[in-house]
Amino acid sequence: MTPVIEFQDVSFSYNQTTVLENISFSVEEEEFFGIIGPNAGGKSTLLKLVLALYKPVSGAVKVFGNAPEKERGRIGYVPQHPGFNRDFPITVKEVVSLGQLGTSMSSAQAKQHFETAMTAVNLDDIAEHRISTLSGGQLQRVLIGRALACAPEILILDEPTANIDIPTEENIFGLLKKYNEHMTIIVVSHDIAFISGYVDRVACLHQILVCHRTEEISGKTIEDLYGASMKMIDHHH
Repeated sequence: MTPVIEFQDVSFSYNQTTVLENISFSVEEEEFFGIIGPNAGGKSTLLKLVLALYKPVSGAVKVFGNAPEKERGRIGYVPQHPGFNRDFPITVKEVVSLGQLGTSMSSAQAKQHFETAMTAVNLDDIAEHRISTLSGGQLQRVLIGRALACAPEILILDEPTANIDIPTEENIFGLLKKYNEHMTIIVVSHDIAFISGYVDRVACLHQILVCHRTEEISGKTIEDLYGASMKMIDHHH
């Protein structure tokens, strides 16, 4: 397999407070990669290094073998918190189309990818609805549609199912698993029990990072990561 993202001894600090320390790992092409860890453990920071929103204090980050800023057009991103006012008078289809800003697509390609994204996340019936009228689950699907509209090769999602119900969570991850057949997906989540049914590997991140195959995650692993007693339940679907 070919690495599409590589971290080589990466450290990052905010105002002399170390957030990431000597991080080294890679994500392979068409891998479904999960990241878990406590609040303020560096998860969102790590994603922003991939997106070239931050630069490491030391070490190197590579995306498709290049500096991240050269490859941002090949990445779709779903942030943890929508960075806009939901009262703004904008429709679902207008939000999704924003995902194509800055791309070099032809008009025909843009139309095709827009329509594919709208259909994939079941937005066709609410295309004209204003975002102020949407439920939490609907808004999350809109944000995923926006990320898919640029036809990314890598899709990054930061807590994509926070504050939504279990059926909607299952629908979203079912969709992601389907896209994973031809796309690399990285997802940050607190719900290790849920994402373990979908991801190939899990990165446990709390300033330092350790990768595990999903089946290697144990109660002791989670206790060490979160610093609290945990119980693991063996379940099969």
